[in-house]
Amino acid sequence: MTAAATCSQVTIPDMFVSFLAQEPQINPHYETVKAEADTWMAQQCQYDEKRYEQHIKADFCCFASIWARDAGPEELRTICDWANWVFDFDDMFDEGCFQNNREQVLSRVAALKEVMSTECPTATSNKGDPLLEVFKTVWDRVAEAQGHDQNLVTFYKARGMTTQEAYDQMAGLLQSRHRDWFLAQADLPLWGETIDRQVQNYIRGMENVVSANLNWSFRSKRYLGEQAEEVRRTRILKIPSDQLANKGSTVSLQQQNSSSLSSKTDEFRIGDIETAPTDMKLPAHGDVALQNKV
Repeated sequence: MTAAATCSQVTIPDMFVSFLAQEPQINPHYETVKAEADTWMAQQCQYDEKRYEQHIKADFCCFASIWARDAGPEELRTICDWANWVFDFDDMFDEGCFQNNREQVLSRVAALKEVMSTECPTATSNKGDPLLEVFKTVWDRVAEAQGHDQNLVTFYKARGMTTQEAYDQMAGLLQSRHRDWFLAQADLPLWGETIDRQVQNYIRGMENVVSANLNWSFRSKRYLGEQAEEVRRTRILKIPSDQLANKGSTVSLQQQNSSSLSSKTDEFRIGDIETAPTDMKLPAHGDVALQNKV
């Protein structure tokens, strides 16, 4: 726009209000991780000087560092690398080669799905495609991290609880969420028959998602194997002692089913999860379905 060009002015809404009026907290590792992540991204994608300057100004690591303000340096680095990738990937749709090329988009989506394949997570070589190589590197890091104990049982045990005490604590959390769910519904205003019907349909839809998730996890053999019916009936979960010792409380029942039946097991009673109207997202890679976040 030239200096002589005319322009119109608009006043935008005041968006820095309510909880957004507070100055954001930024991850203390931001500066160090940003330098590492930006340098790595530039090397991987072979940015020229102009492109690198644009990337630095965009500062996607700032976005990641506010979003994940409590993450450690390694975790923040993975999030920053992902943010750098996803914005570059998005730009290809806005102003790059994907803008009007459906076939190329489908080809790239297929390549991303191959990288994410559990059957062959490291099978694809992407040396000719820098962005795909970046995505694969980040994906491999995430997949490796998922093998670590990251669930409430491990969290509570690290703070001195026994395994059973950890499950009891989770049962209390579920009961609390169950109570909050119905109290929230009791506070809903009445808008009239037409809108109220829509609201109730939406509520039932959310409950159906949770019901489907929970009931499927006990019907499927993926997580609880042949124990599913017994665990649902008794709420007793049997975990081989050697697996408990080796992996804390994150146990793959698929692995357990293939282990020796003579292995010594520890038994733990789980809370009544069928009453919990909360999204119990199942963990990946066959971890026990009852150890997810609440």
